[in-house]
Amino acid sequence: MARKVQTPKAKSVADLLKKKAAKPSAKKPSMPTVSADAGMVKQWLDGKAMKTDGEALMKMAEEALVAEVEPRRLDLSMDAGAVVSSVKVNGKVTMTTKNAYCRIDPEHLPKLQKVFGDRADGFFVERTVVTLTEAAFADEDFLAAIMAAVPSGREDEYLHVSNAVVPTEAFHTARNTDQTVAMQATHLMDEGIVKPYRPAFRA
Repeated sequence: MARKVQTPKAKSVADLLKKKAAKPSAKKPSMPTVSADAGMVKQWLDGKAMKTDGEALMKMAEEALVAEVEPRRLDLSMDAGAVVSSVKVNGKVTMTTKNAYCRIDPEHLPKLQKVFGDRADGFFVERTVVTLTEAAFADEDFLAAIMAAVPSGREDEYLHVSNAVVPTEAFHTARNTDQTVAMQATHLMDEGIVKPYRPAFRA
């Protein structure tokens, strides 16, 4: 007698959805919290809530909070061995630091190479910067055609071409996780050579 073979019952869409829902979702790492001047945090929140004249209050508070919180954020990054971009200040305001720096004048490149040695090539790259003049913005025909080509012989009339040195992600990571690089970068920041963008705040 032939043995009857039972085929497995096809799972319904509902079964699949239930199985998917039953899987525990991966928890996102919690944002580290740091303590800072409660008065400055309140001033920032008060400024944000104001319909007018709040920006000045927020800016003053941000300057004070950056001075107090940024060193602690760097300490957290050093301890973690990775960039900690955001921290919660007093559990009320989030401060986020991005990998963003002002362009550096190429005349400072020799000093950067002296400070960072062989690592300078990985920390900084030279870029050609092209900006439009006022004459270019006033010329609608040129603006329409600029994506295709710059009119031959009129480059100086419409464009300013210069070189700039730009910090790389490798530099940003090292500044956050390498104590030696952090100290070197601090000296260059004090001299106004390396200028990171200000951190952003949100409630």
